[in-house]
Amino acid sequence: MEKDKISVIIPVYKVEQYLDKCVESAINQTYKNLEIILVDDGSPDNCPKMCDEWAKKDNRIKVIHKQNGGLSDARNVGIENATGNYITFLDSDDYFDPTYCKTLHNLISKNSADVASTYLNFVYENEEDAKQHEQPVIEQKDEVVVEGIDVIKLLFNPPTPLFVVVQKLYKKEIFESLRFTLNRLHEDDFLYHQVLAKTKKLVYTTKPLYNYLQRSGSIMHTRKDKSFIDFHDAYIEKAKFIEENYPEFKQNIYALLVWKFRYYYRRMNKKVISQNVRKLFINSYKKYYKLLNKKSLKDMLFYFFPFI
Repeated sequence: MEKDKISVIIPVYKVEQYLDKCVESAINQTYKNLEIILVDDGSPDNCPKMCDEWAKKDNRIKVIHKQNGGLSDARNVGIENATGNYITFLDSDDYFDPTYCKTLHNLISKNSADVASTYLNFVYENEEDAKQHEQPVIEQKDEVVVEGIDVIKLLFNPPTPLFVVVQKLYKKEIFESLRFTLNRLHEDDFLYHQVLAKTKKLVYTTKPLYNYLQRSGSIMHTRKDKSFIDFHDAYIEKAKFIEENYPEFKQNIYALLVWKFRYYYRRMNKKVISQNVRKLFINSYKKYYKLLNKKSLKDMLFYFFPFI
């Protein structure tokens, strides 16, 4: 019955303590027709050996050893070696719910969709962090279909946790001409709008079937100049993409950039983030603020008094 093969792409780098749980969650999926691609990104620890040991235990596992090139490069290598009808990404410190693949494959098949998504279950390494980041109560929906022009509109709704490349199952054709940008943090932000543009129909469930580990040493929690510069550049690219391809939504993307630049500017630690980066955010904020037709009081106050 499971004629469709799903390629699970797992980039691996310095995750000894998390890797076994991650791989176990893939091999224990209730959907069995899988190809599990472990891309060892030149990890200097015991991970390469662990990957090879896993390949001996399950013939669905393929291991690729390569020189270190970063998360984007590892994902790209996985895409290029995938032979499945569908692709999904699993970061090596995260793990799937056992029904993840089956649920998303059912959603795609039932709705003839290009992409299916679940919500994220944020997992914290200690109780204190979990208490500080209590997850909001979300209306439970087993199946929501978004199609046509409404797919690109998902880009303009920041509270909806559908903005990352993980937690989704894709028809392989989506990535026929798309690749992750190399040597950048926030790699999802550089690509996600292009994925949506190639998606004619997306279906999602609000069930949190992807367990998304929040750890202080991860790329997502790197809060230095490069992190903010890459984030800034990714959103500038989004704006240019919308201006060129969906001009009717220019005001939507401008409003999103104003919100994002204000929000992240306020999260900057002035002892860590350089003055040049802070100025970059302020200048870009002011540029897109001026392009907005409708301006909120918060927008206006930040425009005139950003340092307060």
